Amino acid sequence: MRNRIILLLATICFGGLLYYLSFETLRVENMQVQLLFGGMFAIYATLAFLFRFRDWKTGLTDLFLAGFVLRLMLVFSTPNLSDDFYRFTWDGYMLTQGYNPFEVTPENYVKKHPEDKVAFELFSANSKNFRSGMNSKRYYSIYPTVNQFVFGFSYWLTNSPNQGNLMIMKIILLLFECFTFVVLVRLLRLMQKATFLALLYWLNPLVVVEFVGNLHFDGAALTLLLFSFYLLKREKLLGSGAALAGAVATKLNPVFLACVNWRDLRFFRLLKWWSIAGVLSVLLLMIVLHPSSIENFFQSFRLYFFVFQFNSSLIFLSRTFFGGEGIQLAMAILPFVTIVSILCLNLLNRKWGTPEKLMLAYTLYFLLGTTVHPWYITLLIPFALLTKWTYPIVWSYVIVWTYGFYHEGAVIQNGWVIFAEYLVMLSFLIWDLRRTYRFHYRS
Repeated sequence: MRNRIILLLATICFGGLLYYLSFETLRVENMQVQLLFGGMFAIYATLAFLFRFRDWKTGLTDLFLAGFVLRLMLVFSTPNLSDDFYRFTWDGYMLTQGYNPFEVTPENYVKKHPEDKVAFELFSANSKNFRSGMNSKRYYSIYPTVNQFVFGFSYWLTNSPNQGNLMIMKIILLLFECFTFVVLVRLLRLMQKATFLALLYWLNPLVVVEFVGNLHFDGAALTLLLFSFYLLKREKLLGSGAALAGAVATKLNPVFLACVNWRDLRFFRLLKWWSIAGVLSVLLLMIVLHPSSIENFFQSFRLYFFVFQFNSSLIFLSRTFFGGEGIQLAMAILPFVTIVSILCLNLLNRKWGTPEKLMLAYTLYFLLGTTVHPWYITLLIPFALLTKWTYPIVWSYVIVWTYGFYHEGAVIQNGWVIFAEYLVMLSFLIWDLRRTYRFHYRS
């Protein structure tokens, strides 16, 4: 009973801070955002300490209900730390009108259809949180098939732009999150880990806020990626390949699982799994990416990789020490370095498991990339729980500092904040690597 009371009180306090962050706070209120996140992480760390070091345990049902209630509260909020939802609504509206979001840009559509009042409102939408409304208005969509299905279904079901459709999308993400909890618990049991570790994902403030709260479909991609790995561990190749294809058709980068698990299966079984995942991925992507729109998609993809720059490590260093020429050179070679580095992870000793190699793959991808938003690194957290690594948990807090870059009408990045964030993260990563190396090579 005492344990339930402690969990209940922690959930109430967490919920109070979460409510104030999600319903009463603007993204540009930097100090308030940091204090509220800091309070939630303090509660999270306290619960983790009680579970880990005080042999204090409660049932998985109680733990699930605590996280579920927190997420359910966010179903009724409007995303306030990200403006991506404007584009989600736009893509959904385009689909219901019979247009492919990969074949028409918002700017061109509004010019050609000045009589479409709904489109004009969506195009120029603004709120107290985001004065400029939709971003990337001159570019085609970049969201793959699974996202587009959810966008279109949510708008078709409610016909309520930036209101009811957002709630439907959040409910869908909430269902994905619930399935993630179930799969994670099963994976922990399968890999002989303590199931209470699910707490470190389920009550992580960044996970709670970013997926259901701010409508980031990385949550759906993570669910499918984790499920694919679970089925792969059970050698159910067809189901695993199909789940991975769904993850790729949501976020693209879950393809890293296929890049680092070369030693998990015998060659012909690996080839079979690759074939299933590859063929299904292409088929899913082709549902919305027709031959005429593939170039449009890659145009937007290049925008993401070569124009947007947020919280990048090596790119920031290149700009600091070498100026514009350094950035251009770095951006030209880093994609190739990233691909080769990730593939080389297969050369690690067989004792290095797929979760470890997958975390390293994503970490290399982020370290060598141009844009690392806070919600990106949530993909690392469940896989960290399947190992003894800690740096993704630490990173999930220190990356929140980058929300301080948002100001009224501008994004002003602070080099010292970026330096401190990566210094802390890399320190814990090196510590994890040293522990893993000693375990693998001395056991």
